[in-house]
Amino acid sequence: MENELRERRYALILAGGRSRRMGRNKALLRLEERTETLLERAVRFWRESGAAERIFVAAGQPGYLPDLPEGAEPVYDLMEDGGPMAGLLSAFRRTDAGLFYLSAVDMPYLCREAIPPVPLAECDASVYLLNGRPEPLFGIYRRSVADAAERLLFSGKGKMSLLLDAVHTEYLPVPEGMTHIFLNLNTREDFLRAAEQDNEIYLTREKERT
Repeated sequence: MENELRERRYALILAGGRSRRMGRNKALLRLEERTETLLERAVRFWRESGAAERIFVAAGQPGYLPDLPEGAEPVYDLMEDGGPMAGLLSAFRRTDAGLFYLSAVDMPYLCREAIPPVPLAECDASVYLLNGRPEPLFGIYRRSVADAAERLLFSGKGKMSLLLDAVHTEYLPVPEGMTHIFLNLNTREDFLRAAEQDNEIYLTREKERT
């Protein structure tokens, strides 16, 4: 009985955006040819974290993404071009999740230590504050946010910050030394900087092995 009542904890990777500023599908980019795509990297992160029982990918509309990495399941948007909030709402409507660990596909430097703690029972969401501003694309959302998300979307208000304002949100300080995890790859310039950083990390690790 206890297991039946425990909220199911799944991960949701937002990968259905149109990547207009990048000019290419961000989910399929590789920081280096030898590395995984950003989507493969995100799926591996959640799989190795041990935090989530299942991993879902908010994939926009059917056909937008090719075959997903092993262990990931697609969720398609109920509302086209509704942004991250539509992806989150669709995931709750199409699954039995009690809560989702949410992350954007273009955040390549997430680490297990930065996963927010599950919010208190009376909280609907838990996100970090970076320089006084919430980071809604890496956090935890309970099923209780779904109705508010639906109301906002049908009112044409799809900004995730509005959802945080509409529910009981727990705001967390960013752990020391972890501001880099919030890097988003929105433009080609962002991507090139991340690729350079990724290459430096790779070379450092190779040097340590020899």
